[in-house]
Amino acid sequence: VKIKYKGISEADVDLKTATVSNTGNKFEKVFSVSDLTDAIGLKYYFEVTGLSSNVITSTTGKAYVLYTTDEAIPSLSFGDKLANYQIIAVPFTLTNPNVTSVFSALGPYDATQWRLFDYVAGSVNDNREYPAFSTIVPGKGYWFIARHSTTINPGVGAALAIDEANPFAITLVPGWNLIGNPHNFRISWTEVLAASGNPAGVSSAITVFNIGTLSDNNLLDRFRGGFVENTTVANIPITVPTLRNKTLGGRIASGEEIDLANVEWAVPISVSNGELTNARGGVGMHPSARLNGKDEFDKVSVPLVDGLEIPELQFFGTDPKLVFNKEVVPTSDSFTWQFQMNQAQDEPLQLQWPTIEKKGDRQLVLLDVASQRVIDMTEQHAMTISLPAKTLKIFFGDKQYIATSLEKELPVIGRPYPNPSSGEVNIPFYITDALDNAKVSLKVYNNLGTEVAMLSDANFSKGFHLVSWKPTEPKGLYVLSIKVGNGEEKRMKLILH
Repeated sequence: VKIKYKGISEADVDLKTATVSNTGNKFEKVFSVSDLTDAIGLKYYFEVTGLSSNVITSTTGKAYVLYTTDEAIPSLSFGDKLANYQIIAVPFTLTNPNVTSVFSALGPYDATQWRLFDYVAGSVNDNREYPAFSTIVPGKGYWFIARHSTTINPGVGAALAIDEANPFAITLVPGWNLIGNPHNFRISWTEVLAASGNPAGVSSAITVFNIGTLSDNNLLDRFRGGFVENTTVANIPITVPTLRNKTLGGRIASGEEIDLANVEWAVPISVSNGELTNARGGVGMHPSARLNGKDEFDKVSVPLVDGLEIPELQFFGTDPKLVFNKEVVPTSDSFTWQFQMNQAQDEPLQLQWPTIEKKGDRQLVLLDVASQRVIDMTEQHAMTISLPAKTLKIFFGDKQYIATSLEKELPVIGRPYPNPSSGEVNIPFYITDALDNAKVSLKVYNNLGTEVAMLSDANFSKGFHLVSWKPTEPKGLYVLSIKVGNGEEKRMKLILH
């Protein structure tokens, strides 16, 4: 008599064989703790070989792991910053699933010390704060933050009673869904979609929040949750594979080459503000994209808990109620995106994007409308914005389209920034074709009318230019005098503080 066994989350190729001991007609196998390594449990059957070499197998049995208070929620972040929010999940059927029991280490519920939310699409308040709900349910995600560090043991519970034939299922309702990993191991969202028949209308990635960063990911860690969108009007069942992928790595690889000459391309753009980062923004083109309305390539805002305002790119489409964080348009030779950015904290906004290959004659240029700053996105990979106005444009096209677009947008003389300033001041200006090789005179006067600095008295070719001034003068009010060619002198106030 032998026993064939494997972990429930292991594949059949991992099937092991052990000889059983017997006392008379009683046959048994005692497993040591070191044998019980599967996160879900053990699947087994007996194989009996008779005297005539015929083989008889028993009915398959399953034994599920019983978890105790040794299994604490791992890698929690604690503190009173917005970046300390996290989306957690509990992958067990708990003996006592009441919130008061699961989070007993934190004491009685006190919103000044710790907070807990679930999410129910379509309810009056989608993100419901405890005690609007009372129990922790496997397969659901929960927003959580706690001021002081402690160990949180959900309590005694058992792994979910599932196997390959009866996997865990989640129903995605129309709109956003906050789901949790039902397994005590990392899962691939790509594999979840494949096991579910790759249903149309379901997010191709899962949106997670980790250490202050909101991003789209292919992986969902153990004890963690994330947002998934169902863009249809019907419920969609999702199957979470039971078999564990042992080769899963880290985040989605972002090393794919971005070639603007391709018929389809996308540039991810993240925006940071203080401790918070939103990595879900971007622009791109695709032959199957739609110009009006939302399609599978666009991304919209995730419903965050009250008070957690994350900076984001906001593209406004034809529908005023529809705001995109990422806007992909039909493939064309040229296009201009216009967007704004909200500011979560009173700190400068930082835009970042990956390397863009310079192939062919296509260019991608970013314009800060308020400061008239122009950045070639194929040469630079970041931009800091400190002015209150945060309207930006991205131009895509050949050199002529970019030049024509900028000439329409940029005044000959831009506004100096930052203003007021405690350090370097930047003075932008644009030389049109008609003013090519014109002399640009830049002077600074104090409040008595005395010239204190000559910043420029030279000729400039057509295009965008930027002159910087690092003042050594005392704090106070100054006047910047600008004259281009034979044009009129323009004066602007500068405040040094």
